[in-house]
Amino acid sequence: MILLKKCLLAFFGLCAGGIIAAGVYAFLAIIGVFVRLMGKTGTRKHIFLYETVIILGGVLGNILDIYELPIYMGPYIGTLFICVFGLSVGIFVGCLVMSLAE
Repeated sequence: MILLKKCLLAFFGLCAGGIIAAGVYAFLAIIGVFVRLMGKTGTRKHIFLYETVIILGGVLGNILDIYELPIYMGPYIGTLFICVFGLSVGIFVGCLVMSLAE
C-alpha cells in the first residue's frame, strides 16, 4: 500500500511538473521571445536546433530538479561553470524582460 502511494505521488508530481513547464514554454512562445531572439541574432535558419534545445532544456530541467544529481567538478571548474551558467541565465532574463517590455 505504501509503495502504491509513493508511485502515485511520483506520477502526479511528474505530471504537474510537466504541465507547469509546458505552460511556461507556451507563454514564452506566445509573447514571441524565441522568434524575436531568432530575428535579432539572424539565426532563423537554425529553427530545428532552437526547438531541440528548448525541449531538451525543459526535460533535463525537470529530471535534474527531481533527482538532484550531484556533479563534482572541482573548485575551479565548478566556479567557471557557475559563472557561465549565471551569465546565460542573465542574458535569458534580459531578453525575456525586453520582450515583455515591447
